[in-house]
Amino acid sequence: MNSRIQLGEGAILRYFREHVLLGVIGLSPVQRWATKIASQLGVSYRKGPLGGHRALLSSGRPGVGDRVPDLPCLRPDGTETRLHSELGRHWVLLTPTDLPPTADAARARLGDHVVTLRPQARGLTDHLLVRPDAHLLWRGDADGDGPAGTLDALLRTGRIR
Repeated sequence: MNSRIQLGEGAILRYFREHVLLGVIGLSPVQRWATKIASQLGVSYRKGPLGGHRALLSSGRPGVGDRVPDLPCLRPDGTETRLHSELGRHWVLLTPTDLPPTADAARARLGDHVVTLRPQARGLTDHLLVRPDAHLLWRGDADGDGPAGTLDALLRTGRIR
């Protein structure tokens, strides 16, 4: 919110703050909007250098650069975890299979900072490489070089280290 409105001394600003703003700020849609803005959960890097300038997928699934929601997952040993609890210091490769061939390509470029998880819910058809900040870096299938081409290009340009 603009500090001029919050701290303004004039009669017009005082009237606006006390009669208009206070009435609007209590509305549920305004509170939801303010929460979304303050939490930054709606931030997307889809159009940035790590997002590949791709549009949102028509299916509503996260596209490259979008934030991946927290999901209940399974580690390779079968123990339960949540996606966001594994992030922060790690990249996560979400996979529809137990041992994805794409994990080797990611680990070869990112080292031991890659954790492989499987979502508990069925329906994931693509492999997802999720950045430590919960944004999707790569989405694809196990065929070809997997995330290797994307990672090579980003490492070469210094966009990730």
